[in-house]
Amino acid sequence: MPVLRCSLAGLAASLALTLPTTLCAQSPTKDSVYLTDGTRLRVEVTAATVAQVTYNQDGAEATVEATRVARIDWHEPPDAYLLAQSQEQQGKFDEAANQYSEAADKSDRQPVREDAQFRAARAQALAGVGDVAKAAGAEKALRELLGATPESFHAREARLLLGRTLRDQDKAGDAVTHLAEMASTARTDAWGPMWEARIQLEHGASQLAAGDAGGARSAFESAVSLVEGQDDNALAMGLHVRAIVGQGETWLVEGKAADALSFFRRYSGTGSGDAGALRAAALTGEGQALLANAGDDLGGLRQAQTALAQAQVLDPGTQETSAKAMYLSGKVLLALGERERDARRRALAYFDSVVALFPATRWAAEARTELGQ
Repeated sequence: MPVLRCSLAGLAASLALTLPTTLCAQSPTKDSVYLTDGTRLRVEVTAATVAQVTYNQDGAEATVEATRVARIDWHEPPDAYLLAQSQEQQGKFDEAANQYSEAADKSDRQPVREDAQFRAARAQALAGVGDVAKAAGAEKALRELLGATPESFHAREARLLLGRTLRDQDKAGDAVTHLAEMASTARTDAWGPMWEARIQLEHGASQLAAGDAGGARSAFESAVSLVEGQDDNALAMGLHVRAIVGQGETWLVEGKAADALSFFRRYSGTGSGDAGALRAAALTGEGQALLANAGDDLGGLRQAQTALAQAQVLDPGTQETSAKAMYLSGKVLLALGERERDARRRALAYFDSVVALFPATRWAAEARTELGQ
C-alpha cells in the first residue's frame, strides 16, 4: 500500500478535505535568523542568550554566537506582537508597549516571550523621550527585565537603554555612572569595538547633559577611534556619523558656535570625501552653528537655512539627521519672523512633520514642545 505524504503544495483541495487530519503533521516552526553577513537561517529557535542563539535544524541542535545575529523574525508570533510592530512604526509607543506585553503573556515559547518583554520595555523608553514620568516607568520596566533575565539576548540593549531613560529623567549624573560601569564591563569582557562605540556615544550624550562638555568630547572621540577604518560596515559608519555630530555639539553646549562651525565645515564641504550621511549630518551641524551664532542677523539666518536645505537633499535617509535638519529649519523660520512669508505656519508644518515621521528621535520631543503638545 503506497504511503501518503502530506504537503500543502502536493495535495489537491478535494483530497485535503477527505484525508484524515491525523495523516498530516503540523507545519514545523521555522523562524528566520538573519546573520550579520547576510545569511538567513530557517530554523526553530529554542533559546536566545547574550552569548548565543540555540536552534533546531532538521532535528539536530546547533548554536550561533549572538554577536553574529542581526535579528530574528519569529514564526507565527501572537497577533498582538504584529500589531505592536505596526504601532511602533507609527510612533504609538504607549500602545506598542501594551501590545508587546500582551504578546509576551500569550506566547508559549520562551525566546519569543523574552523578546516581546524587551520590546515592551523599549517602547516604554521611546515613549519616555521628553516625558519624565514615562521615562521613570521605562526605567522600572528595564530594571525588572534585567533582574529577571540578566543573560537574555537583549540584555546589553536593555542596559544601554537604561542609561538613556536615566538621562530622560534629568538624572544625567546617574546615567554617566551607569554607562561608565557598562563601558568597563564591555572592555573587560571583550564585547567588541561596535558595542564599545555605542556605549561611548551614550556616555558622551549623558556627560553633555550633565554639563561636562570636555568629558563628552573625549567620549565621542573614543567612539570615532573605535569605528575608524571600517568603511564596509554600515553600523560602524552610522556610529561614526553620530560621534562626529556629538563632538560638534559639545562646542555648541559650551557656547562656542564659531568653533562648532569650524569643526562641522571640515566634513560638510564637497571635498570632504563623503556625499552621503556624514556630509548631510555635518551640514545640519553647520546650520545649527550658524543659527546659534546669527541672533537676528538676516545673512546668518539665510546661511543656516541654505545649509539645512542642502542637508535634507543629501541625507540618504538617516532618521536623526533628517529630523534634526527639519526641526532646525522650523527654528530658522521662527527666527526670520515677518521677514519670511508665512514663516510661523511653515515652521509649525516642519515641527508636525518631525513628530509624524521621526517619532523615536529626540528632535520629535523638541518639536512637540514647539507645538505645545
